[in-house]
Amino acid sequence: MKLFALSLCLVSFFAQAHNDVIYGADDRKDVVNHPSPMMETLAKSTLAMISNEAFRFSRNNFSELNIMSLAEYGVCSDERFADQPAMADCTGFLVSKKHVLTAGHCVSTPDCQNNTYSWIFDYTMPKAGPFNPAIKNDKMYSCKKVVVRALNERSGTDYALIELDREVEGRAPLKLNLKTRPKVGEAIFVIGHPTGLPTKVADGATVKEIGKLEFFANLDTYGGNSGSPVFNQRTGLVEGILVTGSEDYIEDKKLKCLRSNKVDNKFGDEGVFLISNIRNLEALLK
Repeated sequence: MKLFALSLCLVSFFAQAHNDVIYGADDRKDVVNHPSPMMETLAKSTLAMISNEAFRFSRNNFSELNIMSLAEYGVCSDERFADQPAMADCTGFLVSKKHVLTAGHCVSTPDCQNNTYSWIFDYTMPKAGPFNPAIKNDKMYSCKKVVVRALNERSGTDYALIELDREVEGRAPLKLNLKTRPKVGEAIFVIGHPTGLPTKVADGATVKEIGKLEFFANLDTYGGNSGSPVFNQRTGLVEGILVTGSEDYIEDKKLKCLRSNKVDNKFGDEGVFLISNIRNLEALLK
């Protein structure tokens, strides 16, 4: 496959060109390797959206993923996490016992009705050893309905509320900042699935600019992070939903593979839709 075609495949597979970038040092960490126990707790309330076509079979209370690694999608083999599976199309997060918030460009009513995707908890790397492709069925949920979806690229509106097929037990909905906005310079972090990888935490970022409906930051995120919760480091509240950003990868012409796009940490083009701008969210969750 030609590199240009492969790049287009990656863009299409990971949230249709809502791409992102590395600012300064790469702050992404596997959630199990993050020094703060809080991150693992918060990550338990995030979900990976994975196509049902990615599963080879389901039996004995397990479903098994037919894994493709990041390197197999054309990313250079010496890139970070290149040997890990890259299976998640988007990220979502639990906001009630049966509701998930994500980006509006990640979902559609037809996909929900056709049971195209599953929402999966604990799509993570283990503390030791390789990734286990067997997913317990009790960690897999389907979309019952799209409660509300708003998508307008001109205004920056981009969110969707999904009702799952059953209530979630043993996991706490994330706490949301529904009343105020973060300030420029405030420390933030994101939890999600960059380029479809198992759960990553990316901290070390700050709010760079605040608009009417969204804010911009220097978060180290990629396609696949679309729908990820972006947290205020100080309060632990979700400030918004990661929805867009700069280009993920650039071509390594010598090696004919793709490398992470890296820019100066002073910039910040990752767009985060403000939770406080979701209309009637509290009422929708009742």
